[in-house]
Amino acid sequence: MANITQIKLSADNMPPFTKGPNYKVVYSHNSRIRTSSDEVQVTFCTLIDSVVDGETKLALEEQIAILLSPKNAKALFIALAQSITQIESQIGVIDIGASASVPEDLSH
Repeated sequence: MANITQIKLSADNMPPFTKGPNYKVVYSHNSRIRTSSDEVQVTFCTLIDSVVDGETKLALEEQIAILLSPKNAKALFIALAQSITQIESQIGVIDIGASASVPEDLSH
């Protein structure tokens, strides 16, 4: 049997998806991205009420962090961009209130 890191997945040999014992759905209000030369970490956060010194304040609570290789991060970026394009074609442009743009050189 081949080492799992040596298997090249494609549409023709994709194994079935299963849910692991720790699978959960997390709604995210915010995410943070950290990068190094060999991995991309995306941490998803949820907005919560936090009591500090007897005063209730909003806080971002980290829920889950995902580590990806740069290649898988780029594939995810492209898939997300395609999904957002499809959604915007149905509902209109999603305004995020910032002057963010997608770098053209990541699309290939």
